[in-house]
Amino acid sequence: MTNAISRASLLRGRFRASAPAIRPPWALPENVFNDVCTCCGDCISACAEAIVVKGSGGFPEISFTGGECTFCGDCVKACAPRALVRERDGALPWTLTVTVADTCLGDQGVVCRLCEEQCEPRAIRFPRLGGAGVDVRTDASPHH
Repeated sequence: MTNAISRASLLRGRFRASAPAIRPPWALPENVFNDVCTCCGDCISACAEAIVVKGSGGFPEISFTGGECTFCGDCVKACAPRALVRERDGALPWTLTVTVADTCLGDQGVVCRLCEEQCEPRAIRFPRLGGAGVDVRTDASPHH
């Protein structure tokens, strides 16, 4: 299997294939989005959470490093070229899905939090585990 990189990535010195950008919520499919979006930046300005940022080629993309999406729809309202379209209330903002590989250690009964530690946007979280020096009581009464 080969990992193809784009010509632009090659010319910019990026020799590894990278994950595709996460577009703002309710974006048209990528090939249509790139044709319709004018890179005006209105969706970036409209985002109160400041997670819509200028990405590669000037196209808007999402960066969860500074916050989270509240799905307010302000980016959609600001998009004059209609590269972001919320057709109806309740429409899913993204078609992204999570898959867990068969090799996941957690599924094999091994406590592993590597995916949580490696997830830059901090979208993967596990419940805290009790341990030495951790009070896991739910009441405030002292031990007798």
